[in-house]
Amino acid sequence: MKPIMKLFFPHPSKGASLLYDAAVGGKNEASGVFLVKSQVTELKFTDQGRKVLDKASDIYEREFTLQH
Repeated sequence: MKPIMKLFFPHPSKGASLLYDAAVGGKNEASGVFLVKSQVTELKFTDQGRKVLDKASDIYEREFTLQH
């Protein structure tokens, strides 16, 4: 199985180096930016965030709060 994994997935050091570069790299980007291949990228579907949060809140209240 390991030889097959080496064909399809990069070595863990690749991800570690990307994480390190994002954390302490020479770029002076704002905190909390979304990076794709070391480039600042806009998040998709940000306009739907409030709707998703409201739906999750409704489900939580329905399923986990005490009903009298």
